[in-house]
Amino acid sequence: MIGPTETATGKGRIQDVGIQYIRPSGSRTSQVVAHGGLVWLAGQAADDTSEDVAEQIQQSPSKIDALLAEAKTARHSISSSTIWLVDHHSFAATHEVWDVWCQPGQVPTYTCVEPILAFSPCAVEIVIVATVGGGPAAPALGPVAP
Repeated sequence: MIGPTETATGKGRIQDVGIQYIRPSGSRTSQVVAHGGLVWLAGQAADDTSEDVAEQIQQSPSKIDALLAEAKTARHSISSSTIWLVDHHSFAATHEVWDVWCQPGQVPTYTCVEPILAFSPCAVEIVIVATVGGGPAAPALGPVAP
């Protein structure tokens, strides 16, 4: 049987492909997967979904920072971000937090979509792709002025 980090080579042999699964969340997903110098984060949402979208978006950056650190990288190495925002009217509030959190001159590609999320109390979810390594780490996210 082929294991989770192996693949058949076509010659009946098994080869390790070097995928790292960081912080698995049960049998369905890992919070981080790393391979070939890239890091993929599962969608990060607020722990307290009773808050409005502005408060929920405030909770995600610290979770992303912690997961990136586990993968031996940081936010300055983010190459791509997708923000799943339940209500497009919250776009401005999302930008306020995002703009403070991103390091000037090192902003990733950015896509914001308005989906129907599977977990209905969740107002925003952020998906990240990053590279391993890079320049100096950005300062921690501080409070965003109203």
